[in-house]
Amino acid sequence: MKKSLLLTTLICTMFLTSCFNKSKEVDIYFIGSVQGYFENFSNLKTFLATNKHKDSLVLSSGNYFSKTPEGIYSRGENIFKLLSLVGTDVVGLNSEDLEFGWKNLKNNINKKTVSIVSSNVSNGLLKKYYIKEINGTRFGVLSVISNQKLENFEPTKLEGLKIKQDVLEIKNLTQKLKKQVDVFVLLTDQQLLSKHFLNEDLGVDIILTNTDDKYDKKQDDFYQENGMFVASCQNKLEDLCKLKVKLKKNKKIRKIYFEKHSLTTLEKDENIENIVSNIYKNINKKINKKIAKNEQEIAHNINAPSPMANKVAQCLSRVYRRGVIINSEIIKQGLAVGEVSQRNVYEIMPKEHHTILLDIKGYQLKKAISQTFQTNPTPWLGLGGLEIVYTENKKGELKLLNISRNGNNILDWQTYRLAISDDILRGSLAHDEFLDMVELKKTYKPINELLTWCFRTERKVKQPKNGYTQIDKKN
Repeated sequence: MKKSLLLTTLICTMFLTSCFNKSKEVDIYFIGSVQGYFENFSNLKTFLATNKHKDSLVLSSGNYFSKTPEGIYSRGENIFKLLSLVGTDVVGLNSEDLEFGWKNLKNNINKKTVSIVSSNVSNGLLKKYYIKEINGTRFGVLSVISNQKLENFEPTKLEGLKIKQDVLEIKNLTQKLKKQVDVFVLLTDQQLLSKHFLNEDLGVDIILTNTDDKYDKKQDDFYQENGMFVASCQNKLEDLCKLKVKLKKNKKIRKIYFEKHSLTTLEKDENIENIVSNIYKNINKKINKKIAKNEQEIAHNINAPSPMANKVAQCLSRVYRRGVIINSEIIKQGLAVGEVSQRNVYEIMPKEHHTILLDIKGYQLKKAISQTFQTNPTPWLGLGGLEIVYTENKKGELKLLNISRNGNNILDWQTYRLAISDDILRGSLAHDEFLDMVELKKTYKPINELLTWCFRTERKVKQPKNGYTQIDKKN
Protein backbone atom coordinates (compact mmCIF):
# COMPACT_ATOMS: atom_id res chain seq x y z
CA MET A 1 0.00 0.00 0.00
CA LYS A 2 2.80 2.39 0.97
CA LYS A 3 4.72 1.50 -2.21
CA SER A 4 1.61 2.12 -4.32
CA LEU A 5 1.04 5.51 -2.64
CA LEU A 6 4.69 6.46 -3.07
CA LEU A 7 4.60 5.51 -6.77
CA THR A 8 1.40 7.48 -7.31
CA THR A 9 2.92 10.52 -5.57
CA LEU A 10 6.09 10.26 -7.66
CA ILE A 11 4.12 10.06 -10.93
CA CYS A 12 1.95 13.05 -9.93
CA THR A 13 5.03 15.04 -8.94
CA MET A 14 6.76 14.27 -12.23
CA PHE A 15 3.60 15.17 -14.16
CA LEU A 16 3.12 18.45 -12.32
CA THR A 17 6.79 19.39 -12.70
CA SER A 18 6.59 18.66 -16.41
CA CYS A 19 3.48 20.83 -16.69
CA PHE A 20 4.96 23.72 -14.78
CA ASN A 21 8.27 23.61 -16.63
CA LYS A 22 6.59 23.70 -20.02
CA SER A 23 6.94 27.23 -21.40
CA LYS A 24 3.88 29.15 -22.47
CA GLU A 25 4.22 30.87 -25.83
CA VAL A 26 2.58 33.98 -27.25
CA ASP A 27 3.13 35.32 -30.76
CA ILE A 28 3.20 39.09 -31.24
CA TYR A 29 2.88 40.27 -34.85
CA PHE A 30 4.02 43.83 -35.42
CA ILE A 31 3.32 46.13 -38.38
CA GLY A 32 5.88 48.87 -39.07
CA SER A 33 4.72 52.32 -40.20
CA VAL A 34 2.41 52.10 -43.23
CA GLN A 35 3.20 55.65 -44.46
CA GLY A 36 0.41 55.56 -47.07
CA TYR A 37 1.59 52.38 -48.85
CA PHE A 38 -1.82 50.69 -48.75
CA GLU A 39 -1.20 48.16 -51.54
CA ASN A 40 0.33 45.50 -49.26
CA PHE A 41 -2.67 45.31 -46.91
CA SER A 42 -4.04 42.51 -49.10
CA ASN A 43 -0.75 40.58 -48.63
CA LEU A 44 -0.90 41.21 -44.89
CA LYS A 45 -4.43 39.81 -44.74
CA THR A 46 -3.25 36.63 -46.48
CA PHE A 47 -0.42 36.16 -43.98
CA LEU A 48 -2.52 36.80 -40.86
CA ALA A 49 -5.42 34.65 -42.11
CA THR A 50 -2.97 31.72 -42.18
CA ASN A 51 -0.80 32.47 -39.14
CA LYS A 52 -2.81 34.44 -36.57
CA HIS A 53 -4.26 32.29 -33.77
CA LYS A 54 -5.92 32.66 -30.37
CA ASP A 55 -2.54 32.95 -28.60
CA SER A 56 -1.37 35.92 -30.66
CA LEU A 57 -1.49 39.71 -30.67
CA VAL A 58 -1.32 41.96 -33.75
CA LEU A 59 -0.04 45.53 -33.20
CA SER A 60 0.99 48.66 -35.10
CA SER A 61 2.82 51.73 -33.76
CA GLY A 62 1.47 54.48 -36.06
CA ASN A 63 2.60 56.74 -38.94
CA TYR A 64 -0.13 55.58 -41.29
CA PHE A 65 -0.29 57.99 -44.25
CA SER A 66 2.66 60.41 -44.27
CA LYS A 67 4.77 59.51 -47.34
CA THR A 68 2.64 58.92 -50.44
CA PRO A 69 0.39 61.32 -52.37
CA GLU A 70 -2.48 58.86 -51.87
CA GLY A 71 -1.92 58.74 -48.11
CA ILE A 72 -1.54 62.51 -47.79
CA TYR A 73 -4.60 63.26 -49.90
CA SER A 74 -6.74 60.77 -47.94
CA ARG A 75 -5.37 62.11 -44.63
CA GLY A 76 -5.74 58.63 -43.17
CA GLU A 77 -9.47 58.40 -43.85
CA ASN A 78 -9.48 54.63 -44.54
CA ILE A 79 -6.53 53.46 -42.47
CA PHE A 80 -8.27 52.24 -39.32
CA LYS A 81 -10.85 50.33 -41.37
CA LEU A 82 -8.05 48.53 -43.25
CA LEU A 83 -6.17 47.75 -40.03
CA SER A 84 -9.33 46.22 -38.58
CA LEU A 85 -10.16 44.19 -41.70
CA VAL A 86 -6.75 42.50 -41.76
CA GLY A 87 -7.07 41.45 -38.10
CA THR A 88 -5.11 44.05 -36.07
CA ASP A 89 -5.92 43.99 -32.33
CA VAL A 90 -4.68 47.39 -31.23
CA VAL A 91 -2.73 50.30 -32.73
CA GLY A 92 -0.73 53.23 -31.41
CA LEU A 93 -0.27 56.74 -32.77
CA ASN A 94 2.74 58.62 -34.08
CA SER A 95 3.36 62.38 -34.36
CA GLU A 96 2.95 62.04 -38.15
CA ASP A 97 -0.68 61.00 -37.61
CA LEU A 98 -1.35 64.47 -36.18
CA GLU A 99 0.13 66.25 -39.22
CA PHE A 100 -3.32 67.50 -40.28
CA GLY A 101 -4.37 68.24 -36.72
CA TRP A 102 -6.39 66.55 -34.01
CA LYS A 103 -9.69 67.49 -35.70
CA ASN A 104 -8.78 65.42 -38.77
CA LEU A 105 -7.57 62.46 -36.69
CA LYS A 106 -10.68 62.67 -34.52
CA ASN A 107 -12.90 62.33 -37.61
CA ASN A 108 -10.98 59.20 -38.64
CA ILE A 109 -11.14 57.74 -35.13
CA ASN A 110 -14.92 58.19 -35.07
CA LYS A 111 -15.06 55.75 -38.02
CA LYS A 112 -12.69 53.28 -36.37
CA THR A 113 -13.28 49.58 -35.78
CA VAL A 114 -9.93 48.87 -34.13
CA SER A 115 -8.70 49.74 -30.62
CA ILE A 116 -6.44 52.83 -30.51
CA VAL A 117 -4.04 53.54 -27.66
CA SER A 118 -2.29 56.82 -26.89
CA SER A 119 -0.77 56.99 -23.42
CA ASN A 120 0.64 60.51 -23.15
CA VAL A 121 -1.54 62.34 -25.70
CA SER A 122 -5.11 61.83 -24.61
CA ASN A 123 -8.72 62.73 -25.27
CA GLY A 124 -12.03 61.07 -24.45
CA LEU A 125 -11.81 59.02 -27.65
CA LEU A 126 -8.33 57.62 -26.97
CA LYS A 127 -7.48 54.86 -24.50
CA LYS A 128 -4.34 55.26 -22.40
CA TYR A 129 -3.71 51.50 -22.40
CA TYR A 130 -5.07 48.19 -23.66
CA ILE A 131 -5.00 44.91 -21.73
CA LYS A 132 -5.53 41.46 -23.25
CA GLU A 133 -5.13 38.10 -21.53
CA ILE A 134 -3.51 35.50 -23.78
CA ASN A 135 -2.90 31.93 -22.66
CA GLY A 136 -3.20 33.00 -19.02
CA THR A 137 -0.77 35.95 -19.32
CA ARG A 138 -2.02 39.56 -19.23
CA PHE A 139 -0.39 41.79 -21.86
CA GLY A 140 -0.64 45.55 -21.40
CA VAL A 141 -0.11 47.72 -24.51
CA LEU A 142 0.99 51.36 -24.18
CA SER A 143 1.77 53.92 -26.89
CA VAL A 144 3.80 57.09 -26.55
CA ILE A 145 4.40 60.10 -28.84
CA SER A 146 7.65 62.02 -28.42
CA ASN A 147 7.19 65.39 -26.71
CA GLN A 148 10.12 66.71 -28.75
CA LYS A 149 8.18 66.00 -31.96
CA LEU A 150 5.03 67.63 -30.61
CA GLU A 151 6.91 70.82 -29.70
CA ASN A 152 7.33 71.47 -33.44
CA PHE A 153 3.57 71.46 -34.07
CA GLU A 154 1.42 74.54 -34.43
CA PRO A 155 -0.66 74.79 -31.23
CA THR A 156 -3.91 74.88 -33.25
CA LYS A 157 -3.23 71.35 -34.55
CA LEU A 158 -3.20 69.99 -31.00
CA GLU A 159 -6.25 71.83 -29.66
CA GLY A 160 -8.51 69.45 -27.72
CA LEU A 161 -5.66 67.16 -26.62
CA LYS A 162 -4.07 66.74 -23.20
CA ILE A 163 -0.33 66.19 -23.60
CA LYS A 164 1.76 64.71 -20.80
CA GLN A 165 5.52 64.18 -20.51
CA ASP A 166 6.35 60.99 -22.44
CA VAL A 167 8.79 59.21 -20.08
CA LEU A 168 6.97 60.22 -16.90
CA GLU A 169 3.58 59.05 -18.16
CA ILE A 170 4.92 55.64 -19.17
CA LYS A 171 6.49 55.24 -15.70
CA ASN A 172 3.22 56.28 -14.03
CA LEU A 173 1.12 53.85 -16.07
CA THR A 174 3.41 50.83 -15.59
CA GLN A 175 3.44 51.53 -11.85
CA LYS A 176 -0.34 51.97 -11.72
CA LEU A 177 -1.09 48.83 -13.78
CA LYS A 178 1.57 46.45 -12.46
CA LYS A 179 -1.00 44.35 -10.56
CA GLN A 180 -3.21 44.07 -13.65
CA VAL A 181 -0.47 43.38 -16.24
CA ASP A 182 2.20 40.66 -16.50
CA VAL A 183 4.01 41.88 -19.65
CA PHE A 184 4.12 45.52 -20.82
CA VAL A 185 4.50 46.30 -24.54
CA LEU A 186 5.31 49.88 -25.59
CA LEU A 187 4.61 51.18 -29.11
CA THR A 188 6.68 54.22 -30.05
CA ASP A 189 8.68 56.16 -32.63
CA GLN A 190 12.26 55.15 -33.41
CA GLN A 191 13.50 58.69 -32.80
CA LEU A 192 12.42 58.50 -29.16
CA LEU A 193 14.82 55.61 -28.55
CA SER A 194 17.81 57.61 -27.41
CA LYS A 195 20.22 56.18 -24.86
CA HIS A 196 18.68 58.55 -22.32
CA PHE A 197 15.20 57.10 -22.94
CA LEU A 198 16.34 53.48 -22.88
CA ASN A 199 18.31 53.99 -19.68
CA GLU A 200 15.16 55.09 -17.85
CA ASP A 201 13.45 52.61 -15.54
CA LEU A 202 10.26 52.53 -17.59
CA GLY A 203 8.79 49.31 -16.24
CA VAL A 204 8.38 48.10 -19.84
CA ASP A 205 9.28 44.62 -21.11
CA ILE A 206 9.04 45.01 -24.92
CA ILE A 207 9.41 48.10 -27.12
CA LEU A 208 8.12 47.96 -30.70
CA THR A 209 9.03 50.69 -33.16
CA ASN A 210 9.17 51.48 -36.86
CA THR A 211 12.46 51.44 -38.77
CA ASP A 212 13.52 55.05 -39.22
CA ASP A 213 15.61 55.71 -42.35
CA LYS A 214 18.17 57.59 -40.25
CA TYR A 215 18.69 54.59 -38.00
CA ASP A 216 18.66 51.70 -40.50
CA LYS A 217 22.41 51.09 -40.42
CA LYS A 218 23.00 52.11 -36.82
CA GLN A 219 20.67 49.77 -34.96
CA ASP A 220 19.92 46.07 -35.13
CA ASP A 221 16.31 45.10 -35.78
CA PHE A 222 16.20 43.27 -32.46
CA TYR A 223 18.28 43.82 -29.34
CA GLN A 224 18.14 44.10 -25.55
CA GLU A 225 18.76 47.31 -23.63
CA ASN A 226 18.39 47.89 -19.89
CA GLY A 227 16.34 44.70 -19.46
CA MET A 228 13.95 45.56 -22.32
CA PHE A 229 13.55 43.78 -25.66
CA VAL A 230 13.55 46.31 -28.53
CA ALA A 231 12.29 45.35 -32.00
CA SER A 232 11.88 47.49 -35.12
CA CYS A 233 10.07 46.61 -38.31
CA GLN A 234 10.41 47.78 -41.90
CA ASN A 235 8.28 50.69 -43.13
CA LYS A 236 5.84 50.69 -46.08
CA LEU A 237 4.26 47.33 -45.13
CA GLU A 238 7.12 45.49 -46.83
CA ASP A 239 7.65 43.18 -43.85
CA LEU A 240 5.71 41.86 -40.90
CA CYS A 241 7.70 41.21 -37.73
CA LYS A 242 6.99 38.34 -35.38
CA LEU A 243 8.10 37.99 -31.77
CA LYS A 244 7.67 34.48 -30.39
CA VAL A 245 7.54 35.21 -26.65
CA LYS A 246 8.38 32.29 -24.34
CA LEU A 247 7.19 32.83 -20.78
CA LYS A 248 8.31 31.45 -17.43
CA LYS A 249 5.83 29.91 -15.02
CA ASN A 250 5.69 33.27 -13.19
CA LYS A 251 4.46 34.81 -16.49
CA LYS A 252 7.64 36.80 -17.04
CA ILE A 253 9.60 36.63 -20.29
CA ARG A 254 12.11 33.80 -20.55
CA LYS A 255 13.17 34.34 -24.15
CA ILE A 256 12.02 36.00 -27.38
CA TYR A 257 12.67 34.75 -30.90
CA PHE A 258 12.49 37.48 -33.56
CA GLU A 259 11.50 36.83 -37.17
CA LYS A 260 10.84 38.97 -40.25
CA HIS A 261 8.38 37.86 -42.90
CA SER A 262 8.35 39.53 -46.33
CA LEU A 263 4.86 40.53 -47.44
CA THR A 264 5.64 41.64 -50.98
CA THR A 265 5.80 38.11 -52.48
CA LEU A 266 2.61 36.75 -50.89
CA GLU A 267 -0.65 36.13 -52.69
CA LYS A 268 -3.12 38.99 -52.30
CA ASP A 269 -6.44 38.65 -50.49
CA GLU A 270 -9.13 39.40 -53.10
CA ASN A 271 -11.53 41.26 -50.81
CA ILE A 272 -8.90 43.61 -49.37
CA GLU A 273 -7.36 44.07 -52.82
CA ASN A 274 -10.72 45.29 -54.17
CA ILE A 275 -11.13 47.74 -51.27
CA VAL A 276 -7.61 49.14 -51.76
CA SER A 277 -8.10 49.38 -55.54
CA ASN A 278 -11.25 51.44 -55.05
CA ILE A 279 -9.44 53.74 -52.59
CA TYR A 280 -6.67 54.34 -55.13
CA LYS A 281 -9.13 54.75 -58.00
CA ASN A 282 -11.13 57.47 -56.19
CA ILE A 283 -8.01 59.35 -55.07
CA ASN A 284 -6.20 59.13 -58.42
CA LYS A 285 -9.17 60.65 -60.25
CA LYS A 286 -8.55 63.82 -58.28
CA ILE A 287 -4.79 64.03 -57.88
CA ASN A 288 -3.72 62.97 -61.39
CA LYS A 289 -5.57 65.74 -63.23
CA LYS A 290 -3.25 67.95 -65.28
CA ILE A 291 -2.90 71.46 -63.88
CA ALA A 292 0.15 72.72 -65.84
CA LYS A 293 3.08 71.76 -68.04
CA ASN A 294 6.76 72.00 -67.16
CA GLU A 295 9.29 72.31 -70.00
CA GLN A 296 12.52 72.44 -67.97
CA GLU A 297 13.47 70.47 -64.89
CA ILE A 298 13.48 72.36 -61.58
CA ALA A 299 15.98 70.66 -59.30
CA HIS A 300 16.05 70.51 -55.52
CA ASN A 301 19.04 70.38 -53.17
CA ILE A 302 19.21 71.12 -49.45
CA ASN A 303 23.02 71.28 -49.47
CA ALA A 304 23.07 74.23 -51.88
CA PRO A 305 20.65 76.95 -52.98
CA SER A 306 17.56 75.08 -54.21
CA PRO A 307 15.79 76.11 -57.43
CA MET A 308 12.63 74.29 -56.28
CA ALA A 309 12.60 76.06 -52.91
CA ASN A 310 13.06 79.38 -54.73
CA LYS A 311 10.15 78.47 -57.01
CA VAL A 312 7.83 77.87 -54.06
CA ALA A 313 8.95 81.11 -52.41
CA GLN A 314 8.44 83.06 -55.61
CA CYS A 315 4.93 81.63 -55.96
CA LEU A 316 4.15 82.84 -52.43
CA SER A 317 5.59 86.24 -53.32
CA ARG A 318 2.97 86.44 -56.09
CA VAL A 319 0.20 85.63 -53.61
CA TYR A 320 1.19 87.95 -50.77
CA ARG A 321 3.14 90.59 -52.71
CA ARG A 322 5.87 90.47 -50.08
CA GLY A 323 9.41 89.26 -49.87
CA VAL A 324 9.29 85.55 -48.99
CA ILE A 325 11.63 83.23 -47.08
CA ILE A 326 10.95 79.51 -46.74
CA ASN A 327 12.99 76.67 -45.27
CA SER A 328 14.34 74.53 -48.12
CA GLU A 329 14.03 71.43 -45.94
CA ILE A 330 10.22 71.43 -46.21
CA ILE A 331 10.68 70.72 -49.94
CA LYS A 332 11.22 67.00 -50.63
CA GLN A 333 11.92 66.89 -54.37
CA GLY A 334 12.07 68.92 -57.56
CA LEU A 335 9.80 69.03 -60.60
CA ALA A 336 10.52 66.90 -63.68
CA VAL A 337 9.77 67.85 -67.29
CA GLY A 338 6.23 66.95 -68.38
CA GLU A 339 2.65 67.34 -67.27
CA VAL A 340 2.17 68.69 -63.74
CA SER A 341 -0.61 67.36 -61.47
CA GLN A 342 -1.72 67.64 -57.87
CA ARG A 343 0.30 64.47 -57.26
CA ASN A 344 3.49 66.39 -58.12
CA VAL A 345 2.59 69.07 -55.59
CA TYR A 346 2.22 66.47 -52.82
CA GLU A 347 5.55 64.92 -53.84
CA ILE A 348 7.25 68.34 -53.70
CA MET A 349 5.74 69.27 -50.35
CA PRO A 350 4.01 66.38 -48.57
CA LYS A 351 3.46 68.09 -45.23
CA GLU A 352 1.00 70.89 -44.54
CA HIS A 353 2.82 74.15 -43.85
CA HIS A 354 1.37 77.64 -43.58
CA THR A 355 2.73 81.11 -44.14
CA ILE A 356 3.43 83.67 -41.42
CA LEU A 357 3.15 87.35 -42.37
CA LEU A 358 5.36 89.79 -40.50
CA ASP A 359 6.65 93.33 -40.46
CA ILE A 360 10.34 93.54 -39.63
CA LYS A 361 13.09 96.14 -39.53
CA GLY A 362 15.96 95.76 -41.96
CA TYR A 363 18.59 95.23 -39.24
CA GLN A 364 16.43 92.51 -37.64
CA LEU A 365 16.20 90.65 -40.93
CA LYS A 366 19.95 90.89 -41.48
CA LYS A 367 20.60 89.60 -37.98
CA ALA A 368 18.21 86.67 -38.42
CA ILE A 369 19.70 85.60 -41.76
CA SER A 370 23.27 86.08 -40.50
CA GLN A 371 22.57 83.85 -37.48
CA THR A 372 21.06 81.23 -39.78
CA PHE A 373 24.27 81.17 -41.81
CA GLN A 374 26.37 80.81 -38.65
CA THR A 375 24.39 78.10 -36.84
CA ASN A 376 22.67 75.97 -39.48
CA PRO A 377 24.73 73.31 -41.32
CA THR A 378 22.32 73.61 -44.28
CA PRO A 379 21.29 77.29 -44.09
CA TRP A 380 19.84 77.56 -47.60
CA LEU A 381 16.45 79.23 -47.70
CA GLY A 382 14.00 79.50 -50.55
CA LEU A 383 13.79 83.17 -51.55
CA GLY A 384 11.03 85.12 -53.27
CA GLY A 385 11.68 88.76 -54.11
CA LEU A 386 14.87 88.74 -52.02
CA GLU A 387 18.53 88.40 -53.03
CA ILE A 388 21.37 87.33 -50.72
CA VAL A 389 25.06 87.96 -51.33
CA TYR A 390 27.44 85.80 -49.29
CA THR A 391 31.02 84.61 -49.12
CA GLU A 392 32.63 81.36 -48.00
CA ASN A 393 36.04 81.10 -46.30
CA LYS A 394 38.57 78.27 -46.53
CA LYS A 395 36.91 76.46 -43.61
CA GLY A 396 33.61 76.36 -45.48
CA GLU A 397 32.04 78.94 -43.16
CA LEU A 398 29.45 81.22 -44.75
CA LYS A 399 29.15 84.94 -44.08
CA LEU A 400 26.30 87.22 -45.08
CA LEU A 401 27.45 90.26 -47.05
CA ASN A 402 24.22 91.87 -48.21
CA ILE A 403 20.45 91.42 -48.62
CA SER A 404 18.39 93.24 -51.22
CA ARG A 405 14.77 93.26 -52.30
CA ASN A 406 13.91 93.68 -55.95
CA GLY A 407 17.39 95.10 -56.55
CA ASN A 408 17.30 97.60 -53.64
CA ASN A 409 19.53 97.06 -50.60
CA ILE A 410 17.78 96.32 -47.31
CA LEU A 411 18.07 99.43 -45.07
CA ASP A 412 18.54 98.93 -41.34
CA TRP A 413 15.72 101.15 -40.06
CA GLN A 414 13.18 100.62 -42.78
CA THR A 415 10.23 98.30 -42.11
CA TYR A 416 9.75 95.44 -44.57
CA ARG A 417 6.68 93.29 -45.14
CA LEU A 418 7.70 89.63 -45.41
CA ALA A 419 6.10 86.19 -45.54
CA ILE A 420 7.89 83.13 -44.12
CA SER A 421 7.06 79.42 -43.78
CA ASP A 422 5.79 78.57 -40.30
CA ASP A 423 8.52 75.99 -39.58
CA ILE A 424 11.21 78.70 -39.76
CA LEU A 425 10.06 80.08 -36.41
CA ARG A 426 10.78 76.67 -34.88
CA GLY A 427 14.08 76.22 -36.68
CA SER A 428 16.60 78.28 -38.57
CA LEU A 429 15.34 81.77 -37.59
CA ALA A 430 14.03 80.86 -34.16
CA HIS A 431 16.42 82.66 -31.84
CA ASP A 432 14.93 84.71 -29.00
CA GLU A 433 15.91 88.17 -30.19
CA PHE A 434 14.25 87.62 -33.55
CA LEU A 435 11.05 86.22 -32.06
CA ASP A 436 10.82 89.07 -29.55
CA MET A 437 11.16 91.79 -32.17
CA VAL A 438 8.73 90.82 -34.93
CA GLU A 439 4.98 91.09 -35.27
CA LEU A 440 3.48 87.86 -36.58
CA LYS A 441 0.22 87.00 -38.35
CA LYS A 442 -0.58 83.46 -39.45
CA THR A 443 -2.37 82.66 -42.72
CA TYR A 444 -4.63 79.63 -43.05
CA LYS A 445 -4.13 78.55 -46.65
CA PRO A 446 -1.59 75.66 -46.81
CA ILE A 447 1.49 76.40 -48.91
CA ASN A 448 0.98 73.34 -51.12
CA GLU A 449 -2.51 74.61 -52.06
CA LEU A 450 -0.98 77.95 -53.06
CA LEU A 451 1.67 76.13 -55.10
CA THR A 452 -1.14 74.31 -56.94
CA TRP A 453 -2.77 77.68 -57.69
CA CYS A 454 0.56 79.03 -58.91
CA PHE A 455 1.14 76.16 -61.34
CA ARG A 456 -2.46 76.27 -62.58
CA THR A 457 -2.39 80.02 -63.31
CA GLU A 458 1.01 79.85 -65.03
CA ARG A 459 -0.07 76.90 -67.21
CA LYS A 460 3.54 76.67 -68.43
CA VAL A 461 5.65 76.60 -65.29
CA LYS A 462 8.04 79.53 -65.11
CA GLN A 463 11.64 78.89 -64.09
CA PRO A 464 12.67 80.32 -60.71
CA LYS A 465 15.20 83.08 -60.27
CA ASN A 466 18.35 82.33 -58.29
CA GLY A 467 18.22 84.32 -55.06
CA TYR A 468 21.88 83.77 -54.13
CA THR A 469 25.13 85.30 -55.33
CA GLN A 470 28.45 84.03 -53.98
CA ILE A 471 31.37 86.43 -53.86
CA ASP A 472 34.69 84.60 -54.13
CA LYS A 473 36.39 86.17 -51.12
CA LYS A 474 38.60 83.53 -49.47
CA ASN A 475 40.16 84.49 -46.16
